[in-house]
Amino acid sequence: MVMGRLWKMKQLIVKSNRLIEAKYKLTINEQRILLYVLSELVKKDDREFGVYKFNAYDLRQHFGRGMENFDRIVDTIYRLRNRKILIKDGVEEINADWVSVSIIDRETKDITIEFPQLMKKYLLQLKESFTSYQLENVVYLKSSYSVRLYELLKQYVGIKKRTFYIEELKEILCIPN
Repeated sequence: MVMGRLWKMKQLIVKSNRLIEAKYKLTINEQRILLYVLSELVKKDDREFGVYKFNAYDLRQHFGRGMENFDRIVDTIYRLRNRKILIKDGVEEINADWVSVSIIDRETKDITIEFPQLMKKYLLQLKESFTSYQLENVVYLKSSYSVRLYELLKQYVGIKKRTFYIEELKEILCIPN
């Protein structure tokens, strides 16, 4: 595992605050795959929303544990393909899939995913109401809840205080009562 390389890359994650506060539940590996792709999206400074291709080896380089088995990665991609997200945007409630298409090349171990066009305004060219952080800040977190909590708290880093009601937090994190 070549984790030392990650610290030199300084890969940035940028998400709309609406997306951070959305209701969804992902496993830690599903979240890691999304975060890796999002960091690549920022690195390329995409202006057009589209298809993103990466190699399973890249995931192993960044995350190591849990990403060394290609079949496990494929299973994670298939599950991710069926995950939903509920975004509250003003008076609108947007119910979407995280990934609209996934393509697995078993020979080259390349993985291609496409986000739904609907997600563009929450992930690209954000000018206001967004949160950014380095991928390295969450790479060692072992729980999807810890990544979500980190993002929710990172939103308020400038204010230095954030208060949650337990029921509100459980709802955002999709924790059953």
